[in-house]
Amino acid sequence: MTDSQVRPAGAARIWAGGLSVTTMLTLIAVMLPAPDVAARNMLGDAAWWYVARASGLVASLLLGVSVMGGLLLAVWLTQGRSRAWTQGLHEFVGTLAVVFTGIHLVSVLAADQLQVGPWQLLIPFTRPANPVAQGCGV
Repeated sequence: MTDSQVRPAGAARIWAGGLSVTTMLTLIAVMLPAPDVAARNMLGDAAWWYVARASGLVASLLLGVSVMGGLLLAVWLTQGRSRAWTQGLHEFVGTLAVVFTGIHLVSVLAADQLQVGPWQLLIPFTRPANPVAQGCGV
């Protein structure tokens, strides 16, 4: 492959970011109620709760992988070509972790069963029911 045929380094990240944003917007569009039909009738009462749980688990997994990649970069265990690969993976996974954390926060606010408001997202242990779980989440 010649120099003119090499893709830019950020092309994979742009594609991943575009796919993540498309997924998030599609999820929001599906969850919003239609003009005549409530979203709860189509997806059930617990749909946002399931989205909140799944996106929280994926976000925590991605955050852990990103932290491990950052630690590998910090202690110089990766040298040469593997360093560039590890740094690219670290940046990619970190971006996805932030996107899934945003999806988690939006879906936690939208879930009627959780009864979480904006204050509970920022201040730990303020939820009336099960404050320990909300505090650990914050």
